[in-house]
Amino acid sequence: MSQQGNYLVNRTTTDCGALLVRLEEAKTLAARIAQRMEALGIAALVGFEWPEGYTQADFVALYQALDALPGLIVEDAMRDALFNLVGSVV
Repeated sequence: MSQQGNYLVNRTTTDCGALLVRLEEAKTLAARIAQRMEALGIAALVGFEWPEGYTQADFVALYQALDALPGLIVEDAMRDALFNLVGSVV
């Protein structure tokens, strides 16, 4: 077996496993943000004093982007390819 090929495949597999863990962490954080906003609602922002240069509209736009993030982080085909590599090379 080629040493370079062995190194390349094994290191890539290890890194893809780490990538999957981090993607799951990002998905969990984004979901937590969305859940908190849904639980408290926009009414919780009434009376909040925004820092200069930042508005409620900026915050809501960020929330909306984060709410959509889990589905955008990795498309199904890419996720499946990562799992296929990690699950096949041990």
